[in-house]
Amino acid sequence: MLMVIFVISIAVLLFCIMKLKLTAFVAILVTVIGTGIACGIPFVTVTAADGTTTSGIATIIQDSFGSTLGSIGMVTGLGVMLGMFMYESGGINNICNAILKTLGR
Repeated sequence: MLMVIFVISIAVLLFCIMKLKLTAFVAILVTVIGTGIACGIPFVTVTAADGTTTSGIATIIQDSFGSTLGSIGMVTGLGVMLGMFMYESGGINNICNAILKTLGR
């Protein structure tokens, strides 16, 4: 069953990148969350009545990014995406023009 989930996950990842035109970072996050749910991993860390804890998908993703990248890696990735959105929409030109208008050349 895990092999089937693996193959479907790869197909979903390729679909998100090629057809939906999602950035690779977001496509990987969507695929990882979907794969984790399909494998029966809870989304958040759960502590059972007997004291055992089951790590959630969010915790696993953060631990996988590493101690440093886990805290800033996702923020950096999402910041890069925001920058690309601003670039493609022309927002950066408006910001630059406003700064040049205020401060001069």
